[in-house]
Amino acid sequence: MAIKIQDIAYVKFSAPDLNEMEAFLTDFGMIRIERTAEALYMRALDGDAFLHVTYQGQPQFLAAGFETESIEDLETIAREEKASIQRLEGPGGGSVVRLIDPNGFQIEVVAGRAAVARIDAPVRLPLNDANSTPRLNAVKRI
Repeated sequence: MAIKIQDIAYVKFSAPDLNEMEAFLTDFGMIRIERTAEALYMRALDGDAFLHVTYQGQPQFLAAGFETESIEDLETIAREEKASIQRLEGPGGGSVVRLIDPNGFQIEVVAGRAAVARIDAPVRLPLNDANSTPRLNAVKRI
């Protein structure tokens, strides 16, 4: 079997309080893209539809998703691992093959996710230093 993983696609967790998890992830700069009664999907500034999913439930790690180049790669891994290709739930759609690693963790290999529009990063305020004060009287919140 020879497929190439392009990138880490996402991680999945469960937590008892989706509001608390959303506040926590927002503090790290993530942005809510979708929220249901059972799931919270968070994204970053790039074009990935989501990079973190939290499901309602007991706190635990659920899965790691890895992006592969093509549906053909999913067909290869599904054939080799005797697994099935399923529809990927959540923003951006796509397809997924779910596997279990030797330690019992779920690994999801995905392809065909639709990109979303990038978000421009907020403008950073300049820093004052010993030689200049470009932020004179402008508060910088940490």
